[in-house]
Amino acid sequence: MYDLCFVVENCEFLSLKQGFIVHSHYLRELLLNISQNNNSTTPAQVRILLPLWATARAFKTVMDYVNAPQSHPMTQISIGEDDLGNVQRILWLADFFQILPLQEICIAKNIVPRLTHENVITFLDDAYSKVAQCQ
Repeated sequence: MYDLCFVVENCEFLSLKQGFIVHSHYLRELLLNISQNNNSTTPAQVRILLPLWATARAFKTVMDYVNAPQSHPMTQISIGEDDLGNVQRILWLADFFQILPLQEICIAKNIVPRLTHENVITFLDDAYSKVAQCQ
């Protein structure tokens, strides 16, 4: 039985919790709180609705990262030349789940080599919007 069910763009992604517990500080804390508050002896599947800005394609990459074997960790994301938007959404999901190594892969291997004046402005605008929402 799968422990987690993620819903994004009306698609369900089933996963075991172990990979997310190892890589995601956010989910580790969430699942700990759920287990402490759960009086049942049989664990229920946790259903998580992802934010509307998330895409199934980007989330699939996050799942591939957290479920990669420890002996062969994912160190690169394969993307097309014109797919910086997908990397940006992967970065947002990595931030959302608090997966720092995946954020570093997105930035160092996919974003920095493709920086232009135009997309720097876009990334800064997104960052300022995110900071404003936190205040």
